[in-house]
Amino acid sequence: SNIQNGVLSFDDCVYVDKKVDESLQVKCDDVIMCVRNGSKKLVGKTALIPNNMAMTTWGAFMMIIRSKLNDTYIFHYLNSQMFFSQVFKDTGTATINQITKGILNECKLPLPPETARKQISKMLSLFDVKIQNAEMCLTTLVELKKALLQQLFI
Repeated sequence: SNIQNGVLSFDDCVYVDKKVDESLQVKCDDVIMCVRNGSKKLVGKTALIPNNMAMTTWGAFMMIIRSKLNDTYIFHYLNSQMFFSQVFKDTGTATINQITKGILNECKLPLPPETARKQISKMLSLFDVKIQNAEMCLTTLVELKKALLQQLFI
């Protein structure tokens, strides 16, 4: 539930004062993915790790996907219909929804040249920003309407 619309939500986090080994810390541009859950809706949800998360690790039922490509292309691919159709092709009889390393290793990742990957990533990231801005605007308008209605019917 900490992944909302492709970004991390810190509204209900639990913090523990414990040293986290560097190999288990998230890094900028890692992708965190929910890989096990009773709800198929949550399995496969991803978020891109921002650069300001020192001493942060991931929990059970999550996986970190780290690439040497140094761009957000993989994050966007992991949110594509092409990826989901590969991952969930044989889950009709599964009672526990999960994505394993074996399933990920079987996925085919289209890998265009670096310049094309960066253009694709930039365009999709711009769409994400526009969507986030529109959602914030919508939330503000809904709250404004609620406030005006409360004043109107006092």
